[in-house]
Amino acid sequence: MRLAVCAEMIFLDLPITERVQRIAEAGFDAEIWDWTRHDVEALAATGAMFSSMTGYVRGDFGAGADEHHVLALFKDGAGEADWIADAFDGCD
Repeated sequence: MRLAVCAEMIFLDLPITERVQRIAEAGFDAEIWDWTRHDVEALAATGAMFSSMTGYVRGDFGAGADEHHVLALFKDGAGEADWIADAFDGCD
């Protein structure tokens, strides 16, 4: 079992990349929320393992969302798929 720490909730005085680096250095996977708010290349360059991030970055997932809207949001992130796949590689 691997444990993760949400980089959105800790070391708030630091930039997100430094938060992720500290989390990784402490031996944990990192989690982030809305990846569209961050420099994904800089996050990938940290070498950290990401165990969770949301693909749902707009709207209200619970009220009135349909599968077409959700799929469109994931397609928006398709350009980032390579770094996301690498960051999650080996995560069980």
